[in-house]
Amino acid sequence: MSLARFYAYAGFLLVFQLSGCAVVSLIERPAPDKKPQADKPMGKPPMSTPTLTVPPQPVVAPPAAPAPPTADSPAKPAPAPTPAPKPAPAPAHKPDPAPLPPPAPAPVPPASTEITPGLQSLATHPDDYRQDAARHLYHHYSHRIYKGKLPPLLKSVGVVEVVIGPKGQVLNINWWRAPRHAEVTREIENLILNAGPYPAPVKLRKVTYTETWLWHDSGRFQLDTLTEGQK
Repeated sequence: MSLARFYAYAGFLLVFQLSGCAVVSLIERPAPDKKPQADKPMGKPPMSTPTLTVPPQPVVAPPAAPAPPTADSPAKPAPAPTPAPKPAPAPAHKPDPAPLPPPAPAPVPPASTEITPGLQSLATHPDDYRQDAARHLYHHYSHRIYKGKLPPLLKSVGVVEVVIGPKGQVLNINWWRAPRHAEVTREIENLILNAGPYPAPVKLRKVTYTETWLWHDSGRFQLDTLTEGQK
């Protein structure tokens, strides 16, 4: 179909629909009213403006002031005064307790007979142990050792045999040649006993060794095992 024929056909349909609508409107239009025009209101009625209704606010009255007392009204009694707090009773004085007696002094523990760590001798012969015992005596009495060579004449010379137990304790002292002076003999014995315990003979368990004491007039000495000799 050409474009001209399409527009012509569309225009025909449009005219047909408009004409049909006009006929229908003429048929359905009601007959005019015979009443005078004065009874009908002219124009559109005015539009009413909606009003907003505000709910009434409650009126809060201020609190009424207390009415002054009158002669007829009974007077209220005054509040009773609060009693003052009673002071706490003073604590009763207690007598001071009697002083405790001083504690008794702790008993002094006995000297330990255990082997001191590091104070051991690995000697396997009495001659070797004599070296360890002589060093022990020199270390214990370093202030009593005569320094240098001894003079030709000495005050005393003594040869003693010492028995040492497995824990380094002195078990016995035997003199093979005692000094000529008794006080020197007693002093040498005290020096031997007070130097204990000696190095424990861990391999010999019990050892007997012999030592020669060279005694100077000043009270100092040397041991023949570690002596520096004589002039």
